[in-house]
Amino acid sequence: MIRILLLTKYDETGASSRQRCFLFLSELRKRGFVIDVQSFFNSDYLPRLYKGYRPDAKAIVRSYAHRLLAMRRAGDYDLIWLEKEFLPWIPHLLEWGAFARTPYVVDFDDAWFLRYQNHPLALVRWLLGRKFNGTIRKAACVIAGNATLETWALSLGARRVVQIPTVVDTIRYKISPVTQAPFTIGWVGTPVTAAYLALVHDALRQLCAQGGVRLRVIGVPGFRLEGVDVEALPWSEETEADLLSDIHVGIMPLPDGPWERGKCGYKLIQYMAAGRPVVASPVGANVDIVSPGKTGFLATTTEEWVRALDCLKNDLGQREQMGLLAREEVEKSYSLDSQINKLSDILKDSPIRS
Repeated sequence: MIRILLLTKYDETGASSRQRCFLFLSELRKRGFVIDVQSFFNSDYLPRLYKGYRPDAKAIVRSYAHRLLAMRRAGDYDLIWLEKEFLPWIPHLLEWGAFARTPYVVDFDDAWFLRYQNHPLALVRWLLGRKFNGTIRKAACVIAGNATLETWALSLGARRVVQIPTVVDTIRYKISPVTQAPFTIGWVGTPVTAAYLALVHDALRQLCAQGGVRLRVIGVPGFRLEGVDVEALPWSEETEADLLSDIHVGIMPLPDGPWERGKCGYKLIQYMAAGRPVVASPVGANVDIVSPGKTGFLATTTEEWVRALDCLKNDLGQREQMGLLAREEVEKSYSLDSQINKLSDILKDSPIRS
């Protein structure tokens, strides 16, 4: 029996914490792990952020206090399972001295280190620019969400790095026939990531001008794009999978920047789990997830986006075949079942290896 303290960034309302950590808990507990969870931010944090409100100062203070209390109990556990960082905006040496020397594994699915390294304030870069370096080097194991993050961790001299992609529970995603009209292009995300849709604005406007095309945006109520028929819907965990099962194709446009190269393609995995083909920018993990001509297409220019989406709109047979192959790929490589053994082995081995 291994006792684990899981320190997450968010509770289950945060997609990264939900998919990287909470999703695995039931299966891990069935295997005999005893896991206690402490989330840094509470369930009010992300809704306030997405509505443009400043963080509640008192709530933030409570978050630090609760995390410090949890870290003081670290000696009661065999292992700490850490999502991203112990204490946001605190230098590594200070957070290292705040808890017992319990071995830990660190999991990250974004280029989180860039928020400090590339911060506009020189003082922040000086104090925190190398914060993650120490966290990575001292970890018994680093769990990286994609090849870009794995390469970065290895370059710092991490003792052990294992790549585990972001996964879904395929049981939640049912493959169902799609109504023929209108041709629905799906996108799911947050008010922060919705800015990426500007990259395909011209392509979407051209397609909508032909008629019979709409963009379904899940997670950003009230979202609009000029010249595009937009159906903007709220996100909820209960309705998400059903809404995605009613699109024809899913998209994930991204600029080719350092932060975006660290993304793990979770949107694509969701679309594919629903049995839908995808079109994505050839950036970061997208290149590994999408098999061009098999499960979807990669597109950079407006012309490439229009051509790919138009092809899927007009060829029902290809669209259905790609969707079935996409689902098979998720089941093989991006599902809970495909990665649970790997994670279980890491959590079993890490207290011994450290």
